[in-house]
Amino acid sequence: RRPSGKNHTELDLGAVAGVTDIGHRHHVNEDAIAIGVADGAVIGIVCDGVSSSSRADTASHAAVAAAVTAMLDALGDGEDPEDAMLAGGRSAQAAAALVGGSMPGPNPPSCTFVSAIVKADEVTIGWVGDSRAYWLPDSDDDEPVQLTVDDSLATTLAAAGVTVRAIAENPHAGALMRWMGADATDTEPR
Repeated sequence: RRPSGKNHTELDLGAVAGVTDIGHRHHVNEDAIAIGVADGAVIGIVCDGVSSSSRADTASHAAVAAAVTAMLDALGDGEDPEDAMLAGGRSAQAAAALVGGSMPGPNPPSCTFVSAIVKADEVTIGWVGDSRAYWLPDSDDDEPVQLTVDDSLATTLAAAGVTVRAIAENPHAGALMRWMGADATDTEPR
């Protein structure tokens, strides 16, 4: 990992790279990224701190560190990619919850999670929250495809048939329904 300026960090492992950015509203970068290389697989993980939580950056950094270790260990032990991804998600949740301490308070450190395990013939994606995975085409003629579905109130309302206008008028539409942290209840990656 190398700092690339005041507002973002780059991670470059040759054919695989990642970049996070502080954005426009924060004083610290609440994003964290990890990339791991296992025999026959590349792992990418992004956690984004939940801005309404305290010390969101600590949750995201702890979560990616725990997840990449768990995923590399699972793949090294011969686990299939889906089981490795689930192990990474469980470890990310435990780490995000742990940074809240023994008395995490009403807004404990929290983050979202998205991961990919890429092998020669398959890609396994897992996520909790609204961090997204996209398929980027090889050709300029094709459009990128979002592979994940946000775990937000807006997505839940849309799935229930609520109109786009009604969702847009709901001041809580962007609220997360799933996240990782001490106060999270549904943390199994989809």
